[in-house]
Amino acid sequence: MKRLVWIFFVLGGCVSTIDPDPAGLGLMYFPLQTGDYFIYRAKRINFNLDGSLDSIEYLLKEVVVDSFPSTDNQGFTFVINRHKKGLNDPLWVLSTVVSARTNLKTMVFNEDNAAYIKLAFPMQEGLTWDGNSLNDFEPDAYEIRMLSHPFKVDSITFANTVHVFQADLLDPAKISADDYRVEVYAENIGLVFKESIIKEYCYYSAGGPCSEPTVLQGFEYEQQLIEFGKI
Repeated sequence: MKRLVWIFFVLGGCVSTIDPDPAGLGLMYFPLQTGDYFIYRAKRINFNLDGSLDSIEYLLKEVVVDSFPSTDNQGFTFVINRHKKGLNDPLWVLSTVVSARTNLKTMVFNEDNAAYIKLAFPMQEGLTWDGNSLNDFEPDAYEIRMLSHPFKVDSITFANTVHVFQADLLDPAKISADDYRVEVYAENIGLVFKESIIKEYCYYSAGGPCSEPTVLQGFEYEQQLIEFGKI
């Protein structure tokens, strides 16, 4: 199925078509097709208010099971089945169904009943947009950095990737909060790495309730691609 929208120009009564250049726009950083699958290794650490930690590692598989023209007739919507299993478990378990829609301007990901603008086109270094402009959450400035840079995930090096920073706040003094969220997309593949660090710290300086840096609550999450292909 062709995933790009034709652009029509009417000049002097004649109609011509121009096929957009996916590489020039940056569309090849999210080139979904029905039948694509991606397997990620994921790890999450939860920091609980009682001071305890919960840590879990698991495998996440996403399979593109269907696609159809979007309602705006400007691109396509892809239906993605998301499966999970423990590192040593034999069987995948369907956990949720999500979707992504693309056109010549954006890639929108829908999960948990909310839409997020994950990518914006045409890509360029320093491009920013509000990732939450299609949902009811507070504005969230996303930014493209390191466009067309190599990136290594475990033992695999991807030649051309783009970093999308959703937030870049790490408190080195550990007295307030961390909000660090980044996704890395590889050309001709899609998402290859994701990291989120959301923490609230106990104020420990003079007069504070904590004698040393302490995480009150939050989580750390990392997701890296280990396998991809066609089903």
